[in-house]
Amino acid sequence: MEAIFQILIESILVNFLGLNTRYYFFKLIGMKKSKKDLSLKPQKRSNNFISQYMLNFAVGLIVFLGLGFVISLLF
Repeated sequence: MEAIFQILIESILVNFLGLNTRYYFFKLIGMKKSKKDLSLKPQKRSNNFISQYMLNFAVGLIVFLGLGFVISLLF
């Protein structure tokens, strides 16, 4: 159960929602950032990796909660 929860959080919240939201936000405001710049591979344990991961997680969590709130209002 714990592995499923970790996969759910890591793949959906961080890698999909957080990363894509940040990427399209930077693209919208005109900053040239690649998805590679916004996410580093887990083998590179550094402060930059941790900060990018935490930013992706925070943005993904906010988007996930926002989508849940909107869906709950619609139904």
